[in-house]
Amino acid sequence: MKRIISAALIAAMAAGTLSQFPIKAAAAGKVYELENGTIYDAGENATKVVTMTGASSGKAIDLKDSGDSVTISVNAASAGMYKTTLRYSQPYDKGGKYQNLLVNGTNIGQILCDYTEKNSFAEVSTSAYLKKGENQITIQGSWGWTYLDNLTIEESGTSNGNISTSLSNPNASAQAKSLYSFLCDTYGDHIISGQQESTWMGSENYEMDIIKRASGRYPALRGLDYMGDDFSGCNRRAKAWYEKGGIVTICWHCGSDFSGSHSEALADDLDWNKALTPGTNEYNKLVAGMDKGAKALLELKEAGIPVIWRPFHEFDGKWFWWGKGGAENFKKLWKLMYDRYTNVWGLDNLIWNLGYCGDVNSGWYPGDAYVDIIGADTYVDNTDPLVAMYHKTAQVANKPVCLHENGPIPDPDKLSAEDSDWLWFMTWHTSFIDSNNINTAEYVKHVYNSDYVLTLDELPDVYHYTSANNTNDQPQLPDTPVVYSSGHPNSIISRNVPSYSSSGRASDGNDNYYYTEWSGNAPAYLAYDLSSVPQSQRKQVLAAWYNIGTYDNIGQYVNKSNEPVNYTIELNKAPGGSYPNDGWVTAAEVKNNHYSSRQHYIDMQGYNWIRLNVTSSDGGSVKLNFDVHDASDGVSDSWIFFGDSITAGSMVNCYGTSFAEFMNRIDSKYYPVQQNGGIGGTLSSDGRNAIDGWLSDNPAKFVSIAYGTNDAWGNPNNAQRYYENVKYMIDAVIAAGKTPVLPKIPYATNQDVGANTGYYNAMIDKLYREYGDKLVHGPDFDTFFRENTQYLSGDGVHPSSDGYEAMRKLWAETMYANVYKNSQPSAKTYPESIRVSYSSQYHQIRFTWDAVENAQNYGIAVYLAGKWRIQTQTISSSALSYTTPKNLTPGKTYKVAVAAKVNGTWDVANAIKNAVTVTVK
Repeated sequence: MKRIISAALIAAMAAGTLSQFPIKAAAAGKVYELENGTIYDAGENATKVVTMTGASSGKAIDLKDSGDSVTISVNAASAGMYKTTLRYSQPYDKGGKYQNLLVNGTNIGQILCDYTEKNSFAEVSTSAYLKKGENQITIQGSWGWTYLDNLTIEESGTSNGNISTSLSNPNASAQAKSLYSFLCDTYGDHIISGQQESTWMGSENYEMDIIKRASGRYPALRGLDYMGDDFSGCNRRAKAWYEKGGIVTICWHCGSDFSGSHSEALADDLDWNKALTPGTNEYNKLVAGMDKGAKALLELKEAGIPVIWRPFHEFDGKWFWWGKGGAENFKKLWKLMYDRYTNVWGLDNLIWNLGYCGDVNSGWYPGDAYVDIIGADTYVDNTDPLVAMYHKTAQVANKPVCLHENGPIPDPDKLSAEDSDWLWFMTWHTSFIDSNNINTAEYVKHVYNSDYVLTLDELPDVYHYTSANNTNDQPQLPDTPVVYSSGHPNSIISRNVPSYSSSGRASDGNDNYYYTEWSGNAPAYLAYDLSSVPQSQRKQVLAAWYNIGTYDNIGQYVNKSNEPVNYTIELNKAPGGSYPNDGWVTAAEVKNNHYSSRQHYIDMQGYNWIRLNVTSSDGGSVKLNFDVHDASDGVSDSWIFFGDSITAGSMVNCYGTSFAEFMNRIDSKYYPVQQNGGIGGTLSSDGRNAIDGWLSDNPAKFVSIAYGTNDAWGNPNNAQRYYENVKYMIDAVIAAGKTPVLPKIPYATNQDVGANTGYYNAMIDKLYREYGDKLVHGPDFDTFFRENTQYLSGDGVHPSSDGYEAMRKLWAETMYANVYKNSQPSAKTYPESIRVSYSSQYHQIRFTWDAVENAQNYGIAVYLAGKWRIQTQTISSSALSYTTPKNLTPGKTYKVAVAAKVNGTWDVANAIKNAVTVTVK
């Protein structure tokens, strides 16, 4: 008998109450207790709510038979991809148990619940596309026999900006690197047209000719198949397509002995344990068959032809023999082929394409070191852009994503409008192109003549695309433009997290004391595991390191040693707990550094680790502290203090109580980033000469300009020049989008200085009047030291150690009153930071912007013929980019506004104020 039971009702009745069950907030998302869902019990053994030790609420669902399920209702604030994490206990089967995941009644794939001990819990995550509003999520038993505790739902996005642009094979051929560079550059801007061939319809170009007759164009990508041992025929056609300038991809339908065709691929299976054990007859047979393909591909290597190699496709569907052994055996099989083809046969011409089925089931990914492009396929009977499937595939890894097989071609107009950024489509052969009721001649003409679709005649020389510059160095992420805000503390998040280093004591770099420093011999690294920090607090970060030397190599009193000279800031997606030796990507790189401290604005979304990797240093060793601050809501609490020796002495963070510590004592929400830019013996003219360079690569929001003591020393007649120098620096700070801060020059009992500072402080008063609220008033050190001369040292100019401590305290008190106290975060209702990139080749423009909180949609408007004209209002809240059609008129200028719909309202006025003007290149 089938039973539908409300688990929430059962639990409430047991307690004698019936109430609404709230969703409780977790650090990384919303947690739904599954015992509050609805049970569907169709099996012999009853699925029910049980009391269980270790469950988050003391109860769990005891999921028994295949077909039994529990369903919960999830409300999504916006449509998009969501990370879905199941907490479970599975003490039954050491081989693991699969369960089905359904969203709104559609099976989106399976999740593997690995073995746990009794009353022990583990987590498994996948991605699901949720519509805005209410969604029904169902965990359905495939193998059942698992305790289900809760489900965590966390919004997650995909981005093409962070894909790896290096091939997995570090020894890849120049032509393969060149082709891959083209593919990576194309990804997200266009879709490459592709067509799978047949060889039994009377012409080797049967499908290609159909497309040519319908559209006047050929596909850019030709799909071939080594099926039926057709190695020579495939290679001949691959060479011919290569000669036309086209791109070649090859798959292989075959039996488990690597002979036969589609039928054998479906019918065969292996004794997986024996087949994957070196030395067995089964292993030797498997390798011998596999090597037939290697020999054929070697012929193409020798002809200089790169191949997008797509073996073992639709593996996670488990209908072909290569998927029937399950995820772990498949990964071993894939790695075996990769190792033999790469390291035994030396096939450096391959770009490895991992092709999932449409479900994109979790647990099957072999690893970044074995894959270059990931893909999914579908034969749905419509032209939808397959948004959910695209985003789910893109969640697998930072690799380009292709639609490696399809029936009806997704409509390119829908693809570009909805940011479903498939790298290519590959329409299947024969009836899917010659008689399909959707892929009609008229529709094929529409697709192949779309500005968004690249065809054979539109390809550049992809085999000499960027071969001179395309290296397989460590992947480097694009620069992230700094976003400034107000009132959002840039809290320090790295203090005492797990730290690792190549030498020295790593914890000295992030403990509570700046008088301890991490010390290592370059090359050396210092890495932090930030996985315990909530993701919402490390989307963007400020990574700052401090050495106690002189800030820069200017002035009379330079004292520098043990600073990084060449270094990178690197990120890693590996889970926390164990230091990862590979998988690092470069987020920032500095060469020939000459500063004693730096801060970097880093986009850490999707990453758990950060590493300062020093390749060379001043003196051979490196000593520093390394802090990471939360900048997810923008940079609002970051400072650099420029000045002379008084600044150098007062704004240290390793002696006494620092400015940041004093600020934290005043208001515990704040712990500012604090760079000491003081240099002994410098004048305002030195600051003027250097400030443009100092500001060019520093994300600090507040910039203090504290010169004057040396200008005034013995010189009462230089005040006007001092004014001009300081004015220049203030203007430079404002032009850089930062906030200038100007303190008064300290009074000195030494009359060579003290008799003259009044003239210079009068110029500061003049600057206060001229700039108004654009210039923050710093501490009045003139009054302070006139009233507290006991804080001056014996020379009557420089403060004593107590005087420097008092200066830091006064800095914190004054800045809290003038900056922090009345600063409140303001909610944005329009994109403030719009970035523009160009494709000179395609005369096309791409706009990207930062997310607006609570945005429902984004829209684009262009100012044409004296009016603002709306181009689109349907860009989803998870999509933060818009790409124009190609072939815009070179030299034509457009004014473009990006608006956000927040709480049902479009903030058009501010969007227009923030419009950007672009000229087509």
